[in-house]
Amino acid sequence: MNEQAAICQKYIEAIFARSQTPLDTGATEIALQDQLPRFKRYQQATRLTLPGKMLDPAVPMADVWTSLTTYRAITFDEFTAMLLLTYGLLNMRTDLTWEEGREGLFSSQTIKYGRGTASGGGLYPAEIYWVCGARGPLHPGLYHYDPAHHALVRVMSGNMTRGIQAAVFHHPAALATDQFLLLTLRLWKNTFKYKSFGYHLATQDLGVLLGSFHFMSSYFQTNIQPLLWFQDEAVNRLLGIDTLVESVFAVLPLTLASSFSPERSTHWGMAPESDAEQDKPLLIRQRLQSSQHVTRFPIIEEVHRATLVNNAPRPDPINDGICEEIGQADPVIPLPPPPFIHLQGSIRDAFRGRRSSFGRFSRQKPLSRLDLAALLFLGATTGCARTDLKHADGNPHFTRLAVFVNNVENIQPGAYIYDSTRHGLCPIRQGNFAPFLQEHYMLSNYNLAETAVLITVLGNPKRMLEAYGGRGYRALNIEAGMIAQTIYLVAASLSLGCGAALGFDNLAMNEALGLAGTDLRSLLFIMAGPERQNNARFNALFPV
Repeated sequence: MNEQAAICQKYIEAIFARSQTPLDTGATEIALQDQLPRFKRYQQATRLTLPGKMLDPAVPMADVWTSLTTYRAITFDEFTAMLLLTYGLLNMRTDLTWEEGREGLFSSQTIKYGRGTASGGGLYPAEIYWVCGARGPLHPGLYHYDPAHHALVRVMSGNMTRGIQAAVFHHPAALATDQFLLLTLRLWKNTFKYKSFGYHLATQDLGVLLGSFHFMSSYFQTNIQPLLWFQDEAVNRLLGIDTLVESVFAVLPLTLASSFSPERSTHWGMAPESDAEQDKPLLIRQRLQSSQHVTRFPIIEEVHRATLVNNAPRPDPINDGICEEIGQADPVIPLPPPPFIHLQGSIRDAFRGRRSSFGRFSRQKPLSRLDLAALLFLGATTGCARTDLKHADGNPHFTRLAVFVNNVENIQPGAYIYDSTRHGLCPIRQGNFAPFLQEHYMLSNYNLAETAVLITVLGNPKRMLEAYGGRGYRALNIEAGMIAQTIYLVAASLSLGCGAALGFDNLAMNEALGLAGTDLRSLLFIMAGPERQNNARFNALFPV
C-alpha cells in the first residue's frame, strides 16, 4: 500500500471509529451563518431556460430493468429531461415526524424543495457542468446546470474537448464524443455542517447522483459510463476551480444526437463563434461566494490530495472478487424472483416520490418477501454498473449487501448476507436486532423497531486501496451511493418508505454482521419498509 493509500486508510478507520473517538475536537456547533447558498450563481452569465416536461411520463419502472438491448444517442430534449429528473426541483414539501428538536421544520419558512436524487442532510454539494463540443446542440463551451431555474448557464466559451480527452487518458468512450458531463463536489457546502466527516459523506453523495444517471441511461437506452480515473488538476483548471474548494469527481461522456440549432442559440442570445475562436483561451464567468468565513479541515485536504491522479495510467480492472470472504454458507434462504411486474409506477413518479422516511416507518404491516427481493436484487445489480475501473460486464462489484431483518413475512428476524448469485439470504445470526440497532444509532430521526429491514452496503476498503491507490476510496464510496439511490427509487415505485443513514456505530455493526477476521466493512445503511398511513404532510408537485 503506497503513501496515498495509507492516508486514505487512516481516514477511513477514523470515520468508522468516530462514535468512540470524535473526528473533530473543540467547538462542534454548525456554521450556519457561513453556509453557501443552496444554488450556485454566476454573475453576468446568460441563462438558458430549459423545457420542463418529460417526453413520456407514463413509462413504467419495470421497462427500465427489462428493455435495454442496444444503445442510442439521446436528443437535446431527452438530455434536459434527464437533468430535470436527476437534479432539478420536482416539488416543495414538509412532513410532521416524531423526531425531537425538529419543531422549526413545521413553519412555512422551512419547507424544502424535493429532488429526485437523495443527499445527506439535504445539502446537495454536487454541481453539474456540461461540456458542449463543436458537434453539440449549442455553441461550444462550458455550461453549468442551474437546478433552481432548470436552466443552463454558459460560464465559458470555447471548445474544451481536447483538454477533457487528454485528462481522461484518451479513454475510448471520451474519444467517441465531444459531449461530457462533469460532476463536482463543493466541499464547504457539506463540511460547514459535517466538518471532518463531510468528505466521506460527500463522496457517497456523488455516488447517489451517479446512481440517478445510471438509472436514466437505462431509461433512455443510452450509454453513460462514468470515468473515475482522470487527471484532477487538469480538469479542474479547465473549469477554473480550486481543487481544494471544488473538484471534479466524475466525467461522463455523452452520446448526444447531432442537432445544432442556430435558432435555439439565437433565441437565447448566444453569440456565435468561428472555428478559430473556439480554440482561443476560455472566458471564465465570475461566480458568487457568500461565506465570509470558510473553515479548512486539514484531514479532509490531506485525504483529498491522496485521492488525486496526476500522470499514473489507469489500472486494469481487478479480476478476482473483492467481497467474497463471507456469505458462502449452505443452504441459503431462497427469495422469490424479482417482481418486475409490480414496478408499474411511472419513472416520473418514482423520482418525484423519492424521499427519506424519518419517523414514518410502521411495523403494523410486514414487508413482503417479493418487495425485499426487489430491493436486494436491484440494489445488488447496481453494484455491477460499468465504470472505467471495471470490465465491460460491470465486474468486479466493489460492494455486496447484508440485511438486518426486523419484520418481513415468513423470514425470521436476524442478520443475513445477501447472495446475489443464488438470490437468497445466508444467515449470520437470528434474533431480534431492533434494540441493538437503536442502541448503536447515534441520531434520533429513526425508530429502528418500526423499520422492516436495514440493508447494509459492505465493501473492502483495504483491497480497493491496494488495487487503485487513494482513488479506490472514492470509487468504493461512489458505488455505495449508487446502490442507495437505486433502493430509494425502487422503494418509491413499490410505495415503501426508505431512508439512508451513516449514523451507526460501524465497529459494532461490523461485529454483528460477522465481519471480524475479514477486511469487509459496513459503508452505508438503508432502512426500508411500510410507512404509517395518513401522514400529516405538505407536498406540492411541480408540473413535470
